[in-house]
Amino acid sequence: NPFVDYEIEMNKIMSKNMSTSNVLVHEAGYRVYCFAEDDWRLSTYYSTDPRSQSYAHVSGPNRVTLADTLTLEGAIGIRTTLDESPPSFTPLTIADPTALDDTIIVTFELNE
Repeated sequence: NPFVDYEIEMNKIMSKNMSTSNVLVHEAGYRVYCFAEDDWRLSTYYSTDPRSQSYAHVSGPNRVTLADTLTLEGAIGIRTTLDESPPSFTPLTIADPTALDDTIIVTFELNE
């Protein structure tokens, strides 16, 4: 539907040769290219509806140009995926409390 905003959710990226796909990596930047083409030629050519008087056969699909695709890609910029994994902690360790008279050493790590 034209003139309607759409939200597109992506979770995989196709390889250039279109034979494989990979899951998007957390906290990685991706360039988003948006390309579209309509199937007007197929819809009208194989339609069983009578053609209007103003029907004009087209030789191919109506496509977005590469220049327009690159312009939109530049306007979108690099999109960075979120880190949706839960935080993790290393086990809490306490150094020997008798080693120092005025200090207790507590150690743990957080991956955030």
